[in-house]
Amino acid sequence: MGLMTKDTHWFFMLPSTNEAEIRHIYDIAFGVRCLISKNIDYSDITILIDNSSYAKVTLCFSNMGIPIPKKIYMTSDLEKLLQNNKHKNAVVFITGHGSPEGLDTPIPLKPFPLYKKFQTSQNFEKVVFYFGQCYAGIFDKMPLSSHLGVSSNTACNIIALGSTGLFPSISAPLCVGALRWSANLFLAYVMEWIMNPKDVDGDDRFSVMDSFKSASVKTAAMLIDIKKKDNLQSIIEQAELQKCIDRLSSTQISPSDKDNLDLEIQALEKILEVRYTIQEPWILNTQAALDTEF
Repeated sequence: MGLMTKDTHWFFMLPSTNEAEIRHIYDIAFGVRCLISKNIDYSDITILIDNSSYAKVTLCFSNMGIPIPKKIYMTSDLEKLLQNNKHKNAVVFITGHGSPEGLDTPIPLKPFPLYKKFQTSQNFEKVVFYFGQCYAGIFDKMPLSSHLGVSSNTACNIIALGSTGLFPSISAPLCVGALRWSANLFLAYVMEWIMNPKDVDGDDRFSVMDSFKSASVKTAAMLIDIKKKDNLQSIIEQAELQKCIDRLSSTQISPSDKDNLDLEIQALEKILEVRYTIQEPWILNTQAALDTEF
């Protein structure tokens, strides 16, 4: 039995000390949309978003064309949510901001405490983390294959995959129908693989390792494509960015147009800055990743 069963609990986490950015909420809405399309029950999906109104979450999920979640938790609720765990597996997608201090929570959430929350939760046999935030490499180089050295639930295997090392991660425009936002590319490509899995390494299995290799290759290809654009295109995009900023200051702009302009500005800003970004995905506990199938 793989991960795409009732035995798996799917978590989407958006830690944020300030108001959560709408583009990161769209990352989550897109991920939930992909899971629902694969017949994952909404009751097996938990969404944790800090500092965002339910109205903003409702807007994003409605625009993505999927049901509104009944409950949104804070990342501070995670430990309580894990106390009565009945699932055998967990898959955790993390978007939002990161820093060299860890995840963007009031007291930055560091690797060992986060991993330990899942390692010591009863019943888990496999837990897979997909880190999409900047400085995801902070969560690399941890002793996951030796169960962190803790004595609780040593039967649980934890696997971690990161979008980047000790650098910013890549966001670039992604379109779903008429919706366009500055998406976390690595997470988007992971979800694309889950939607349509391919055996990348030829072992006749659709494994976590395959999802990592596919998302890493596609993210790198997109980064190369963006950087190949010439200076003239940068000038055009910079001019378009300034036009959007000028329109945003207009007193006659409607609230909906303002939201759309905000997204367009974020997308243009990200595609300009990504030309100076490097990204090297990483994976921990490779044998478990090869053995864990979707």
